[in-house]
Amino acid sequence: MWSSKKRERYAKAESTGGFEELSKKLTDELQAKMYLLKSAEVMSDEWLAMAEFCGRVAKISEVERTLSKTSGTMREGEEVALRFLMEEGKLNLCLRLLVDCRDYVKRNGETPETVNFEKGMGLLLKNAWHHAEALQTTDLPLFCSYVASVLGQAPPKAISNGRQEIQVLHYLKGLSSHLESLSLLNFMTLLKNAKILEHLVLFLDTHHGQLPRSDLLAAAQALSTFVDADDFHTYEHDHISKNAADKVKNFKINFIDDLLSQEDKGDNNNNFDLRATLSPLLRYVQDCHYSN
Repeated sequence: MWSSKKRERYAKAESTGGFEELSKKLTDELQAKMYLLKSAEVMSDEWLAMAEFCGRVAKISEVERTLSKTSGTMREGEEVALRFLMEEGKLNLCLRLLVDCRDYVKRNGETPETVNFEKGMGLLLKNAWHHAEALQTTDLPLFCSYVASVLGQAPPKAISNGRQEIQVLHYLKGLSSHLESLSLLNFMTLLKNAKILEHLVLFLDTHHGQLPRSDLLAAAQALSTFVDADDFHTYEHDHISKNAADKVKNFKINFIDDLLSQEDKGDNNNNFDLRATLSPLLRYVQDCHYSN
């Protein structure tokens, strides 16, 4: 397990210039155990060992994300766990493992092991998909199918932090930040065919009052980016039905105003960036009102 002592040692090493030495130790450890990351029947002994290893890698990735001082590519940064995962070609395997776990839960119900696995793998993939090079190698049809399934089958009740219904909002936010690195037309076609924007709108309509600000903001910024794309303007009604568009009319009152009202009063640049990222969504809200 990722103990508090290990976390403290990790932070100390970074602060005293020992990051390279620690990175080598982590790389050696990950390389030695990477064989555990493989397909296996959910809840089998092999799967349980893989799930435990995945949880450890996710915790390492999260610590590295908070310590990383660079915002460039994965190779330029200090996120050893993610870089090694990419170099080993395990990213799409991780996505398929997440899909398999979700399918198992649908058939058999949740267990503590599946809940922890979804949280750990979700955190790992969330951190990975904030990097353009990870998105460029992702099986996007499978990604879109999975996200649509999670959003479309989200329970109406409150959703706890770390669950896939929350994590997929950050998957979409990470992806929306790197649209220029993808084949935009092909990706928007995948979004359209999977009805992801429709599912996202309906999810936000139902759950906006339950979501922490960071999760709600991630979802709103992702939606704002997508509705600003040329493909959306051309095929708007294929992306979002009239019924869902009627829900959008209330988004400004329901949560956008609140997001903007919580601006950082001491950081005008950050406030400008926040308003800029949400402007396309505000325009779309206005267009939905005018359409009737």
